[in-house]
Amino acid sequence: MDFNHFSSESEFRIVTNNEETLEEMAAAKAIMELHNKIQELQATHKEELALMETKHKEELVLMETKHTEVQAKHTEELALMETKHTEVQAKHTEELALMQQRLLH
Repeated sequence: MDFNHFSSESEFRIVTNNEETLEEMAAAKAIMELHNKIQELQATHKEELALMETKHKEELVLMETKHTEVQAKHTEELALMETKHTEVQAKHTEELALMQQRLLH
């Protein structure tokens, strides 16, 4: 059978069908390769998301710890400022009382 010179319609159909089958197989192979690549990308994406989530959780813990430390420091500083304010206010009250006594005498 010479496929370059078709001697019958059936030979032409066989060659055409074989070519179509090869094209379909090539297309199917390309689709499978694309499917596999998509699955690889999805797996990589899931891994990256998991790593990012872990990293963000760790960063959040560090930020919460830092916030707690700063808040404690500010609370301590506020307490010192309130104590100092109370002392200054008491001193001014004494000075005012002394001034009033001097003015009355």
